[in-house]
Amino acid sequence: MLRDLWNLVSAPFPTQATGTSDADVRRAVHTAIKGITQDLEGFRFNTVISKLMILRNELKQALASGSAGREAWEEAIRSFLLVAAPAFPHLTEELWTSVRGWPYSVHQQRWPAFDEAVLVQAQVTIVVQVNGKLREQLVVDTELARDETRLRERVLELPRIQQLSRIQKIIVIPGKLVNIVGQ
Repeated sequence: MLRDLWNLVSAPFPTQATGTSDADVRRAVHTAIKGITQDLEGFRFNTVISKLMILRNELKQALASGSAGREAWEEAIRSFLLVAAPAFPHLTEELWTSVRGWPYSVHQQRWPAFDEAVLVQAQVTIVVQVNGKLREQLVVDTELARDETRLRERVLELPRIQQLSRIQKIIVIPGKLVNIVGQ
């Protein structure tokens, strides 16, 4: 984790290949900020490390694909150092001042705030189960994912679901899952 943190912060920013992954990088950063802030306030320190690792993986993926722009990358690295500072105070201080050349000290900077608008996803993956077993995954717009009736109709149009001989019950949890009880 620490070596990856050092490598990410000291790496040159990736060249941007597509504009859509800037949104993905920002969403990952703001999700981490929200989760880490809540975990620190609730004294759940073990989950802080877990969320830092998830963010690290997202940033490593963005760096490897070269898909984040300069502005998104700078915001991500700055936020990553700030939220990692409580867990790794000495390393983040060294990275903040010596490697990045930002003003002293990382611990005197304002805690990053998350933006709910950035956390909103355009599409959601709906899990489709038959008798509790995963059969399909359906990617739909968030508006459709919240509409129980339209979601039910969309699932019933799937070829694997149409093959069922008898459907006894359809359980819909909007935005998450559709479970079909049948034979």
